[in-house]
Amino acid sequence: MGIGQPELAHADGESEQQIAYRDLLVDAVAGPEGIPIEEHIARDKPALRAAKQIGVPEFAVIKENFTPPKTLVSSTIIENSLGFFFGAPGSGKTFVCTSLALSIAYGMKHWLWGTIIERSGPVIYISTEGTTDVRFRIEAWKKHHKIKKRAPFYLLDETVNFLDPISVNMLMESTKELIQTKLGGEMPVAIFVDTVSRTIAGADENNQKDMTKFIEVCDKIRRVFKTTVIGVHHTGRQGETMRGSTVLDGAADWLMLVSREKGEEQGIVRAEKIKAFRDGWEKPFLLKQIDLDDLWEEGSLVATDIRPENETAPTGFGGA
Repeated sequence: MGIGQPELAHADGESEQQIAYRDLLVDAVAGPEGIPIEEHIARDKPALRAAKQIGVPEFAVIKENFTPPKTLVSSTIIENSLGFFFGAPGSGKTFVCTSLALSIAYGMKHWLWGTIIERSGPVIYISTEGTTDVRFRIEAWKKHHKIKKRAPFYLLDETVNFLDPISVNMLMESTKELIQTKLGGEMPVAIFVDTVSRTIAGADENNQKDMTKFIEVCDKIRRVFKTTVIGVHHTGRQGETMRGSTVLDGAADWLMLVSREKGEEQGIVRAEKIKAFRDGWEKPFLLKQIDLDDLWEEGSLVATDIRPENETAPTGFGGA
């Protein structure tokens, strides 16, 4: 019996036909742990008929030939999931997210810590805090990785309010237009929301109703565009949990805490929660200063691995 599958004990007086129906459903009820059942509802008539025979709710029936979800980043992120990087101001969370977004868009074989990017492709990055700084971060990342080519990475600098139906509709329509005009109909692999708080203007982050609406929009984006939604959020006063309602924690497929002491180059990413894989691990990262020459005299930072001097980082598109 696989993880998440129910115990289907035979009831007294059950007919052979009902037992056969149970056999049909053994591998078709309640998907693996961490996979929302509503995402795997099947319109498989034999299984539905079987469900009715033994009283299994129709919503709990899934395809018999269910296959495990595909992975976006090895041992970390599954495709079409919802997750959050969160940390205190200045922790480096946006730099970590930018490195992930660009690694996916530019077809890098690896992200940080040797994790494998299983699927590359278009990325949309919703930057609600302006795009100027992000553009410098992009140029710094490309320079660090010796990349000059362009990639399907799109910055969306619109003012978006996930709690305003009109604003959400405009976001959906502009994304559809981008897919048709720039991506040739190809769906984005990931959509980043940086930051959560800026996309819920006027809302109470501690209010369950407000944050449920935010999650509903994230789920709508995932469903319509068949994509992974990655949010960037802040920690609460304690610095160890996400700020606001626990609705975000409960809805997330994975949570990554980014922390760094003020003034330090090195930080830590801790896997607080990963439904599909092992969590609880910690990995270090380094914020490396990159000189941008005449583009920006202050330069910019890039989140990189911490590796021994004699160890070569994995190579990807355009070199490492």
